[in-house]
Amino acid sequence: MSSHSRWAALTRGSGAVDETVEPGAARPADGTHEALDIFNRSDDLRTIYLLRHPVDSVGDLTEGEAGRFLLWMVAFGRKLYHGIVIASDVFDYVTRPVDDYLSRLEHFADTSRNSPVSGTRRHISQVHRWYYTQGVRELNLEIFVTPRELAALDGMSPSSERAGATLLDEILRAIESERGSRLETGSGIRAACRAHTAQPASPLPWPTSPVRWCSSRSTGVNLIGYANAVLGVGEDVRSAAQGLGRAGIPFAILNVPLPDSVTSSLPTDLSAFFVDRPIFPVNLFCMTMFETERMRVEFGANMFGGRYNIGYWPWELPTVSPQWRHAFDHIDEVWAISEYLADVYTRCTDKPVAVMPPCVAPGPVEAFDLSSLGVEPGTFVFLAMLDFNSFMSRKNPIGAIQAFRRAFPRENGVERLVIKTINGQAHSHDFDRLLSTAEADPRIVVVDGVFSRAVTNGLIAAADCLVSLHRAEGLGRTIAEAMLLETPVVATNWSGSTSLMDEATGFPVDYSLRPVPSGDYVFATDSRWAEPSIDDAARQLRIVRETPVLRGRKCSAAKVRVAHSYGPDAVGARMADRLGRIAAGH
Repeated sequence: MSSHSRWAALTRGSGAVDETVEPGAARPADGTHEALDIFNRSDDLRTIYLLRHPVDSVGDLTEGEAGRFLLWMVAFGRKLYHGIVIASDVFDYVTRPVDDYLSRLEHFADTSRNSPVSGTRRHISQVHRWYYTQGVRELNLEIFVTPRELAALDGMSPSSERAGATLLDEILRAIESERGSRLETGSGIRAACRAHTAQPASPLPWPTSPVRWCSSRSTGVNLIGYANAVLGVGEDVRSAAQGLGRAGIPFAILNVPLPDSVTSSLPTDLSAFFVDRPIFPVNLFCMTMFETERMRVEFGANMFGGRYNIGYWPWELPTVSPQWRHAFDHIDEVWAISEYLADVYTRCTDKPVAVMPPCVAPGPVEAFDLSSLGVEPGTFVFLAMLDFNSFMSRKNPIGAIQAFRRAFPRENGVERLVIKTINGQAHSHDFDRLLSTAEADPRIVVVDGVFSRAVTNGLIAAADCLVSLHRAEGLGRTIAEAMLLETPVVATNWSGSTSLMDEATGFPVDYSLRPVPSGDYVFATDSRWAEPSIDDAARQLRIVRETPVLRGRKCSAAKVRVAHSYGPDAVGARMADRLGRIAAGH
């Protein structure tokens, strides 16, 4: 029987592997009863064991039997018993090394496959190669491969490998080959992660260097959201994974698919972390409070019950509609992406509210040829960006057009405005309105469609200025990305974007507050947002155009600010600190 067939038999529960057989990997190193203690603390584990082994009592269970059961539960049982939670003590137990194996799970997989080299130290490098290039994928154990294991693999260079390569390179090449993409060879974790970021999708969320491993009591996280969607909230899931991975915090992703009529989708390198139900003790809902409530009523209490539930909720307005405040009753904590949004949530609930900025790390930049958009060389290019799913009235590209035309009234000038949009097909009325407004000026180009991450970054970097005359932002990810790419930003001086941009880092635009017009935004009754001054916006556009030294100085300051506060290391450390406090009961 091939190894793949054998694992298929195991997952069917054929009895090919009996989890009560005592393995060496489960024996305690110091005479303790760690696996038994974990087993005895969990009513769920005892119940599942008794369902599979109808005995009168589990009082005679040995440490080895308990350890074998924990390993079986992680490898196979989590796929059969939907309510199981992989608590931090279970995760720590099964991922701890034993003998020459890098984890108990590796030992469990090796000794269960009846390989002729199983358990022999002489051939342990062959076991590593089999497990990390093949066994992990077949058993869907990517979630349980820790940064400590990756660091150990990175240091191995068996003589059978070609000079300069490492076992980690081979493993990651095999994983990428399975996904149908290419991975450059290179030196260990740094090269592997650099190659991953060269793909349009999110980078592999394992840390680069130095490798840090979280404490043994770290809390695993279920990320719940739209991991494949070309949406801001889709990027929220991917950036949360990047921060958690950089901090060495175990996570899984419950991906919520969206139809093509709503948004475009792209494959993600995070697919190996997808699960069909939450498996860790903490749920992190990377979606709006409205969609979190939808999941609660559709999936029921099993989604939330027995877990610490965090709403990592995007929002833009300064108030939350009273008809939705009940959403706070079903979560334990809120994470806010900006101080502005933290203040909004604090006024709505007495639950803990933590400021948790998102990771901003755009990744690779593919050179963008502006002539492909009909933009001649030597022109000064202003760029506005819009996802129609985020409401055109809020993003306000019409305001950008008005400010551009007021700043540069001569149509024979060398200034151009490019408006890059996505999901126009889902909002044809707004798209047609934008096109008709832009058509009045031949210097304005509107392009709709999905670009890869690298191409989008190239467009932002090629532009001479990003313009965001938004009426409200929770933070403004595109603004942050432009700052990292050293593109100057003109933006409304209100709401969450003020965490990023001020007079030192950009060109803020004056505004006045006004009620949100009926129908312009969702659940906005009795709320207000900004109306940016077109005159002041035009003035700022002219300043950007005419003062290269000033814009260079502000771009440098902006890049430092974003890299310092929103980089994966900074955000990962912040997430780790908060999750550690949650695990400690604070």
